[in-house]
Amino acid sequence: MTWEFSTHEYEVFNRNPLRETNVEVRFHPILSITENREKLSAFQDHVREFFPIFEESNVKNVGIDASVGGGIHVTDQRVFSFSKRDHSQKMTLSNSSFLLNTQKHIDRDQITEALQYLIEQFNNVFGAFEPLRLGVRYINVINLQNIVDKLSDDVSWEELIQQSYLNYPEQLTDRKNLISKTDLRTDIAGGLGELNLQYGMNSVNPASEPGEYIFDVDRYVSNPEIAEIVSLTQSFTLDIYSLFLDMAGEKLISWMKSK
Repeated sequence: MTWEFSTHEYEVFNRNPLRETNVEVRFHPILSITENREKLSAFQDHVREFFPIFEESNVKNVGIDASVGGGIHVTDQRVFSFSKRDHSQKMTLSNSSFLLNTQKHIDRDQITEALQYLIEQFNNVFGAFEPLRLGVRYINVINLQNIVDKLSDDVSWEELIQQSYLNYPEQLTDRKNLISKTDLRTDIAGGLGELNLQYGMNSVNPASEPGEYIFDVDRYVSNPEIAEIVSLTQSFTLDIYSLFLDMAGEKLISWMKSK
């Protein structure tokens, strides 16, 4: 299975249904991130101007250990978070990855500029690293009632979402208490990496038709070069943008353009 993206002219809309975006870079472990407090302090000094809020925590990683017949093993990992004052963006750093999370998405430049800045500061303190994976993920949550309230008009899901992304069986007589999910993983035609796309309905109230539509896109590639990370992120955001516009119906675009 191979996916081919459509071509759309890039446009920044007045609003969007994005809940969050994530850019994650995984790399071979660098022990000094968690073991060398001086280097961590130096990194904090480098990013404090734009990411002044610091938090430290332990997270549990759950994995499958093939050496013991597929048994589950749990490990603790220290992670460090650096956030903007308004919490619109946060970088989470461990000894084997960093994640840039954006909660208030405006446009792609907001992501790539922050990513470029953080990679430069990371290199200044910890030196070169060996990337294993780059992933760019956009999670959209389209709320029907919010759009109806804004447009002051009755709106159906068929006007918000293209029919090919709704996919209702003919035998479905109503959509009350409906939860649907499609999960696709595919290669990219003429390009690098892969795509994981999850989309479907979610019933907020069991007595009514679905109130939310989830459109979750993860574009990723293995073993990128350090120098390619920002340009690949830019390219992947355009792929995700193209996919979103293929899904979006006329009323969804109207809501995004409304002031």
